[in-house]
This record gives sequence, structure tokens and C-alpha cells, in this order.
Amino acid sequence: MPIKSISQNAGVVQRFPNIFEARIAAAKLLLQARIKPDEAVWALISAWVPEFDSWAISDQASSAGSKRLVALPGRLDEVEAWTHSRHMWSRRAALVMTLPWAKLNHPSPAQQKARARILGWAARYVDDHDWFMQKSVGWWLRDLSKHDPARVRVFLEKHGERMKPFARKIARKYL
Repeated sequence: MPIKSISQNAGVVQRFPNIFEARIAAAKLLLQARIKPDEAVWALISAWVPEFDSWAISDQASSAGSKRLVALPGRLDEVEAWTHSRHMWSRRAALVMTLPWAKLNHPSPAQQKARARILGWAARYVDDHDWFMQKSVGWWLRDLSKHDPARVRVFLEKHGERMKPFARKIARKYL
């Protein structure tokens, strides 16, 4: 699908910013789009991040964003800036968009480095007791535990006591 079509369809969010279904549909379009180069799509998703106001919109757009991050891991520098945002949904999007690094079976040294970096973000989030933030930490650790259980155990030994019980339970699901 040409970027012009995607931008026009996704532009419905700008014309109707408070219509939940339109925002979800626009994010789904970007998830399905196979656009190369994808700089315009990444710019659009990144522009939406500070406007997220629900888990459904954040997670749908983050799924599309994760594909763009995997395609160009250098974008993690931009995502890391979101981890310091006062906007909770931006902070949460940083972990949700980076879930592919938790799911790697045989990560390369560069992917291992990115994984460690993202776990550092998760460690900072442990003290954020917002339910959605705790859920994102637990979710990331749960997915990582399928591929690197030792690293999750170390994380939980160091930070688990500061996590809410439900988040620890999510993280330990496959340990």
C-alpha cells in the first residue's frame, strides 16, 4: 500500500482525534502496511505516542511500531526518550514496542545489548505503581522468561519486592 494511502487513511485520527474506533482502525492499517522505506510510518507512529490515552490504542499502535523498531533498531534511542516522559502511555509504549527483543530465541550480541538496555528501562518502571506500567513490566518479563529464564530470575531477585504482586505473578508465569 503506498504511503500516501496510509497517511490519508491514518489521517482520520487527526480529523477525528476523539473517535476511539477511528484511532484503532488507523493503527491497524499501519500494522498491516508493508511500506519500504518506512520512515514516514515511523514518524506518524512516533507522533501519536504522546496522544495515547488508552491501553487499546497504545498497544495497537505499539504493535505497528514494534515492526518498525525491529527493522531499524537504531530507533531505540528515540524510544528511550519516551521512558522519561511524564505521560504514562508514552512510557508504557516503550516496553510494549520492544517486546520483540523479549521473544528472541537466539539473540545476536547486538540484540542481547538491546535486551539489557530495555530491561534497564523496566527496572526503572518497577517503582511506578500505575497498574498499566506494572502490567507492562510483568508482560515483558513473562515473554522473556520463555527464552531467558535466568535473566528474569535475576531481575526478580533484584527488583521483584518493589513490584506489585500481580506483576510478579505475570512475570513468573513460565518460570
